[in-house]
Amino acid sequence: CRSPAFFAWAMASGRHGCPAPQHEEQAHWRSEEGWQQLPDAAWRWRDALARVESLSGDGMQVCAEHESARTMLRWSCLGLADAPFISRGEGAALRWRLHLVGANSTLGDWAGGERNRWHFDARGAGARRPMMGLRTGIADVTLQLDHGTGLPAALLAAAPSQGGCRVQHLHVAGPLWICVEHRHPKDGLRCLCPSAADEVSKRLWECRANVDSYSVPPKAISAATALEYARLWRAPLELESAACGVEDNAGRILFDVWIDWKLAPPSVQGAGNRLDGSFALPARLLRAHKVKFRSLIAVGEWASSWLCIKRTLGDGALAWAGHGAVRRAWIVDADRDLNFGDEDEVLQNLGEEKVCITFGLIEGSSDAAPEPGVHVVETIPKGLPSTCMVLGLAELPQAPLAQALVLGTEMPRADPATEPPPPRAADSEPALALLNPSQRQAVLGALAQPVALVQGPPGTGKTRTTASLATLLARQNLASGQNRAVLFCAPTNRAVDCAVIFVARQCLEYSHQQLQARLDKDGHPCAICLG
Repeated sequence: CRSPAFFAWAMASGRHGCPAPQHEEQAHWRSEEGWQQLPDAAWRWRDALARVESLSGDGMQVCAEHESARTMLRWSCLGLADAPFISRGEGAALRWRLHLVGANSTLGDWAGGERNRWHFDARGAGARRPMMGLRTGIADVTLQLDHGTGLPAALLAAAPSQGGCRVQHLHVAGPLWICVEHRHPKDGLRCLCPSAADEVSKRLWECRANVDSYSVPPKAISAATALEYARLWRAPLELESAACGVEDNAGRILFDVWIDWKLAPPSVQGAGNRLDGSFALPARLLRAHKVKFRSLIAVGEWASSWLCIKRTLGDGALAWAGHGAVRRAWIVDADRDLNFGDEDEVLQNLGEEKVCITFGLIEGSSDAAPEPGVHVVETIPKGLPSTCMVLGLAELPQAPLAQALVLGTEMPRADPATEPPPPRAADSEPALALLNPSQRQAVLGALAQPVALVQGPPGTGKTRTTASLATLLARQNLASGQNRAVLFCAPTNRAVDCAVIFVARQCLEYSHQQLQARLDKDGHPCAICLG
């Protein structure tokens, strides 16, 4: 389930690593002397060798060298292209399909197939790091391992009060590391959205939510105004967006990316001692590889996308890692932001210009000071549905009908001066001829209300009922004398096809003259029956 309500429940119940807030004093990650590794930090990571102890259909259990703690690495935490096949003699082959983009590559640089296929056998390799040169294109990478295989890894060592340690990053080859932390089923959301996780957890904890129930108590989400409603759902929606972005695994891995760092300006609300990073990439490269960045929507958004950033040494060892929240993307020469809805059009018209991306380093994602230099950046894009929901919350105060729906208030009525009255539908109405009594009642009830919910089990004719309603609404549009269309949406193509056939038959049989007059007058077919 991807609903905000589910994630709100999950945050409250601790099922995603966000238990009820504990009033413990946490060590600061930045001291007055500057950015540095703090010995008393809540956690810190270090290089280690993780040895495979067992393999199963769910994942592999590893034990860090010189550590008693064991970690179960589930296959879903590794971003694999498919579940590995495990055999007694061969072990398991972990396979990734990665879209790599070099920051300095040209439009003609593309390596796929055999030119970008890598196979590494880690069985009996000890702690040796296999080398790999990253090439722009689709890389097919396979890592063969078995019981007893030693894998270079970065351990997330928790403070004594938290206990234990686990693998945060797993080394594949060369500068390629797989981040387990933001894919972790328990702590992944807190890794990318700590503020949102804290806000949801605190709110539901105050409401004394029942953590054993899958429902969110109404008190936790009830609101009196549109602004309050948007504020209450802002954090759960951010968590859902991050979870969907990680699950979709549709990001790009950018390499040879030079990142500069600086403290966020004091004028930025909530910046505190936040560290901001920035890098620039050619617009043509972003367009060619469909890498999308945009600036924040003005209201209700913490990040437009997320970044997993790593800096490696010459031998492939991990020198630094952290996560970032993208806040702005703009064209360097024109100082124009890339905003939601126009980023594709803007990039299409750009040539050699560069797009600068600014992001904030997520607090707690690193225990050491980052240094300017070349990094590997994995993008975690925010999907289109999530972005549309954020935009919907931002525009809620200007949408009276949506406000009435979410707040449970009286529905706004149409202005008789500008809106034609709903069509009168008698029992002899052709659009109702093929409907049974309950279906006709649903249509007549929907015509009298600005919003209607028609429910029924499978096979009861919901598609035909709503298609009949669409036909009547199309007649209303014709009667108004204005060019208006009826938008019919359904979850499957088959449902849409059935509705189109039914509507077209109704329109052509019973409204042919009106439709033909509109076609002769306006020169285009009717939007509802596709001509």
